[in-house]
Amino acid sequence: MAEAKDLLDRWWQLIEARDIDGVVELFSPDCDFVLPGSRFRGPGELKPFLQNYLTAFPDLHFDVTDGVASDQAVAVEVRSSGTQTGALGTPRGSLPATGTKVTFQSCIYAKVQDGKFTAWHTYFDHPAWVGPSLRELAKRVGTLAVNAVRSRLPRR
Repeated sequence: MAEAKDLLDRWWQLIEARDIDGVVELFSPDCDFVLPGSRFRGPGELKPFLQNYLTAFPDLHFDVTDGVASDQAVAVEVRSSGTQTGALGTPRGSLPATGTKVTFQSCIYAKVQDGKFTAWHTYFDHPAWVGPSLRELAKRVGTLAVNAVRSRLPRR
């Protein structure tokens, strides 16, 4: 019953140490890594995503508050927190550092086979993630997108 839990414990050690190369080695080549609104296939797609968030939130910390595990799967509830002191890359452009402290609850369900994660699905409540300060961030990201489009339009 320890394989999935042991692998997840290794994930927490590596992510807290900011060892991204070590983290992505825990995933199978075709691992399905899913978050609300995002999906990554395998370590090659996952690595830039993790680097982006750890650059934007260098103090990102995770506390596991509850969980269950078998040899092949693990499910945990997690409280995550961090401060956006670095630029955050988004599909709409880069969001400059804001100094905003973010705290949110999530649930992770991961499957393990042959000592590697084969699936990792994270679920979180968007309203909890999008607190008042992040609503302002979303407005700023939207403004970045509008400005980017405007900059490409011909001037009259």
